[in-house]
Amino acid sequence: MSTPVTTRNSVTSTVRAPVSRGTAVWLLIFASLLVGALFLGCAATSRSLGSATGIDGQRFFCDGGASICLSVLNEDCTLVLREGASIPSQEEDRVVLEVHGVQRTVSGPEDLLGCVSISSPMEAIEYLRFFSSWATVHLFKEQMLEVVQGRRPAYLYGPDGTCYTCLPPKRWHSLGLASPKVERTLDGYVVTRYVVRPSPDDANASDLYRVTQRVGSDGSVDLVEETPVPGLKDSERYGLAFPRYL
Repeated sequence: MSTPVTTRNSVTSTVRAPVSRGTAVWLLIFASLLVGALFLGCAATSRSLGSATGIDGQRFFCDGGASICLSVLNEDCTLVLREGASIPSQEEDRVVLEVHGVQRTVSGPEDLLGCVSISSPMEAIEYLRFFSSWATVHLFKEQMLEVVQGRRPAYLYGPDGTCYTCLPPKRWHSLGLASPKVERTLDGYVVTRYVVRPSPDDANASDLYRVTQRVGSDGSVDLVEETPVPGLKDSERYGLAFPRYL
């Protein structure tokens, strides 16, 4: 029960009746359950968003899309996105590197030498994905998209769950594909993965390759081996597509 009390300044306040030990325990349990539910909900949302952005490459954009977030970039180097004037703007979008007030356009890994430090296998493959993800590939001269294993083929995805570089698990294994492999070397890493490139015979189709690249600790990237992977169906060659504005 609460009892109104009049103070000297004629301000009415309320005195709370003491809470029993049993009530306090139940309140504590309820609060703990509520916090736990909120935590699990947020964690589940983060995992869901993480898996989606991990596929399409949106994680590389920050500050509302105006800046580029690249974990291996040195502190004195900054990457920004310069949007094009065309419609859609992606046709003329550019990545600009700024170092001590000097700016230059980035068209590939060679333009980031001196601004990158790679010290782990995860950093090596993440660096390669910066140049070969759906959301970023249009920014660079080399047209290459990494293919990933997804629960449904790209050409069957709807507008709210599109994965243009996915192959379903059964098809992935029937083609003999494997997860990316990273090996450490004396001066960097060797990364093997599967990618698609625009087909030289049909601009609307893609060809699948097994690609091995050498990634230096300084961010240099060299092609070691590229082997065509046969067996893609026509629906897959057109489904594993590059952005339409390319």
